[in-house]
Amino acid sequence: MSEENIATVRRLIEEVWNKGNLSLVNELIADEGVLHDPQIPPVHGTEGYKQFVSMYRSVFPDLHTSPLKTLSPKVTRLCAAGQPLALRGATCRTSLPRANNQR
Repeated sequence: MSEENIATVRRLIEEVWNKGNLSLVNELIADEGVLHDPQIPPVHGTEGYKQFVSMYRSVFPDLHTSPLKTLSPKVTRLCAAGQPLALRGATCRTSLPRANNQR
């Protein structure tokens, strides 16, 4: 994986996810980018990504995300070749969303 790609991923995680700096999304995420998560519908483009991060951080204000240290060789090759990036990570949080228990 190129040093530039590693720096981009670190910036995305540290600045956007951990600090909530949404102004960097346009610089770090492609307009045609799609976030795929098995628990939600696909998130399209920079505006969709900003909305998703904002929503996620509002539910989990103490969110801390970090990339897993080991990426598969296939992902490393894709990154080095300038192809779309696949990233697997771990998320830590202590808060849980409140359930709406109104009767």
